[in-house]
Amino acid sequence: MENIITYTLSVFISFYEFFCCYESIANTPIFLGLTEGNTKENKKKIAKTALITAFIIVVAFIIAGKYIFELLSQLLK
Repeated sequence: MENIITYTLSVFISFYEFFCCYESIANTPIFLGLTEGNTKENKKKIAKTALITAFIIVVAFIIAGKYIFELLSQLLK
């Protein structure tokens, strides 16, 4: 049973990484649509804010991820 959970989590994490991190080409039209009508400087500011926010979230999960998975494994027992 533990192998199935590990496999499922691995597949989910891989899909998530591919969809969110590596699909920047697909996310570009979304960004352009959401920032339509903004100035070039404002678009740069929004992109910079989004990049910093994403970086902080990724670093937080890298640091806390092990503890989160340990907590979840204890809850599933």
